[in-house]
Amino acid sequence: MKRIFYLFVVLLYQSVTFSQFNINLIAHYNACGINTCNGKITFWIETGILNPIYISDYYGTSVISMSSGTGGYGIGNLCAGSYDFHFEDSTGQYFDTTVVITEYDKLEAELMVSSPNSGLGICDGALTPIAVSGGTGPLEIVDDILFGCGSSNSLSNDSLCPGDYFAMVIDSVGCLDTTPCTSTEFLSNQSDAFDELDIKIDHDYVLIYGSVDNLKIFNLSGQVVIEQEQPYANISVQNLAAGPYVISVTIAGEVYNKKFIKTSP
Repeated sequence: MKRIFYLFVVLLYQSVTFSQFNINLIAHYNACGINTCNGKITFWIETGILNPIYISDYYGTSVISMSSGTGGYGIGNLCAGSYDFHFEDSTGQYFDTTVVITEYDKLEAELMVSSPNSGLGICDGALTPIAVSGGTGPLEIVDDILFGCGSSNSLSNDSLCPGDYFAMVIDSVGCLDTTPCTSTEFLSNQSDAFDELDIKIDHDYVLIYGSVDNLKIFNLSGQVVIEQEQPYANISVQNLAAGPYVISVTIAGEVYNKKFIKTSP
């Protein structure tokens, strides 16, 4: 369906008569990605008893009738370009407008830890969106809501408990992206006890001597780049780019995290 119709029965407007059109552009999404043609335009219409309404647009002419005098109208799958709209009621009263859809590079976003959890049981984490590629800043997390990875829980981005989260991110021109999972705990519980563990790191391997229940390596955006249950002997980090990471190990239920620098050979 190229056209999208929204018909609502709103009791508040059933007793109201409008002497002229009241039409507002309520949503305008640009095309995000080269030749993607996924732009959208939506109007909110308030009339009275002036049905039916004739609407001419890119796809032709359609007729709608709204018994409540209130409803929405939109079209989608739009490429970059100018789109003319003509609204006319049964008395010949009309409203014309033009909306421009612009094509932008596709947004690829991820979340960066702006406030890591200060402890494994403390809910004081926060995340901020960043653009990996494309996008037109500033970026925002839609409704400032994050979702738990592997669950349907939604949480406000100001008091996150230790865990993994993703979000819908929108840029200033309306392009959207769903981020990969990011952990708020990867910098939690930085401990000198890690130095006492028999784990060594060089530019090729993480060397483990002893019993470790779980090992994770995070990049500084909080994405897990390596994970292994009950790791043994050595784990290759040869495919990681040189730079800072966080190694996190679980031993007998205790989690130890420490930042390290992956060096070049």
